[in-house]
Amino acid sequence: MDLYCRPYPFHFVVFPHIIGTFIQEGVVTIAFGLLACYFVPTSPRDIKFLTDEEREAYCRDLADDWSGDADTDGKYKEVFSWNEVASAFTDAPHVLMLAIPLFFNGLTVS
Repeated sequence: MDLYCRPYPFHFVVFPHIIGTFIQEGVVTIAFGLLACYFVPTSPRDIKFLTDEEREAYCRDLADDWSGDADTDGKYKEVFSWNEVASAFTDAPHVLMLAIPLFFNGLTVS
């Protein structure tokens, strides 16, 4: 039988252990996702390892950084601003430091 006429991918025949690897990675990913849904707090006020003062300071900083506006019906709407884009690079220099190596991540030199 010709290799290209097989009803299943050839690499699964040559490397049958690869199927087990995919299953193991999938099980670990699903388990991690389910655990994260249980352990990750839903809001900053629910973080258990912070003191009350730290929680209040964290919530106050989040409120100060919020760039959205409240509509007349009380629902919040995010407003785009180029100042916010610039602040991502000026207020948080780690964004720029990570952007450069991640940009060249797929670059290969031959």
